[in-house]
Amino acid sequence: MEMMRRSQVEVICRTMQADMSANEFFSVKFVKKDGSNRIMNCRFHVKKHLKGGVRSWSEKDYPNLMTVFDVNAKPTPGYRTVNLDTVYEICVKGHRFEVVD
Repeated sequence: MEMMRRSQVEVICRTMQADMSANEFFSVKFVKKDGSNRIMNCRFHVKKHLKGGVRSWSEKDYPNLMTVFDVNAKPTPGYRTVNLDTVYEICVKGHRFEVVD
């Protein structure tokens, strides 16, 4: 397990988003808005389930939010937003990063 500082989370996630293809998976552990913990297996660059709608918020206005495709969502997989300020662990390509403050 590798340690990373809270300030590095956004940089690592944005780098992953730019470098990963649509067929690469990663997992992220974070605290949801209601205070519960969540483990999400997800991917970037999924286009299959797009419906042509417009996001109600701008990524420029909320740089701490990241949109991913949750592959295990029930009843059907779908897009979710992760608050990077509440991430406490990321697993990608065989590496596990734990966030320390």
